[in-house]
Amino acid sequence: MQKDLHPVVHAVEVKCNSCGATFATETTNANLKSVEVCSNCHPFYAGTQKQSAKGGRIDKFNAKYEEGKIAKKMPKKEKVAKEEPKEDKE
Repeated sequence: MQKDLHPVVHAVEVKCNSCGATFATETTNANLKSVEVCSNCHPFYAGTQKQSAKGGRIDKFNAKYEEGKIAKKMPKKEKVAKEEPKEDKE
């Protein structure tokens, strides 16, 4: 194996700029002193993330082509009676 292949890892004390919390972590960047968002105040980890209620493609399709909505947009087609072939009786 090669010597000195892995980077040097430093233990640092980091401060969150959003909530002010401090925590210890390990990093290869010895100059790291602060982060913008930590796991204490990030919406995903804190449980305050809002769920999207827009729905998916199927919901959009069903909303667009509901009964009544499509009937108003498209004219009704008249049914054409099929003519039965005439048999020759001799």
